[in-house]
Amino acid sequence: MSVAALDTHPVPACVHGLHALLDTVPTAAWDGLDPTEVRRLLAEIGRAEARLSAHKMAAARVLEKARKAAANGDGPRPGTGTSTGATISFDFGGDRGGADALVNTAQRIEEQTSLVENALAAGVITTKQADLISRALARLPEDVTAEQRERCEETLLKDAQRLTLKDLHRRAARITEVYKAKTEEVDADEDEIL
Repeated sequence: MSVAALDTHPVPACVHGLHALLDTVPTAAWDGLDPTEVRRLLAEIGRAEARLSAHKMAAARVLEKARKAAANGDGPRPGTGTSTGATISFDFGGDRGGADALVNTAQRIEEQTSLVENALAAGVITTKQADLISRALARLPEDVTAEQRERCEETLLKDAQRLTLKDLHRRAARITEVYKAKTEEVDADEDEIL
């Protein structure tokens, strides 16, 4: 992509705009706000953080696809490191485990879900909820229809609005149990969860 294209592309403009906006508000500005307002704003920051997480996952997927293409001889290798997680951790923070988890979660969400990423990008669910739902959908049997999978996803997204993460985990486990063909499969799943 050329420099001119980068100047007009919405992603770099958004990222630069976020930094510019944050530069205008020092952390000391929180002092003196009413605690009720602080609580409300803290929840809004959580929603914004979830939205940013969706963008981080989209970026990680782009880097992972570019790395795989380069490994197949289809282009230059983006960045340094032996994996996308290594590259991301090298670029900021040095948290290889967190970077690998980001890449894995991003791929699983793309492969296993159809609605989760949009909910995360809208700030409706958290990153942990998105990860939990994508893991639950990955545990569904292969013979589950697309309609059944979508119903499970819709149900878990609605439940995420009202349940704690612990309760959502239990709910996800129960939903996957419903679709297991044999008692042994249900027992094996429960053993894995425990």
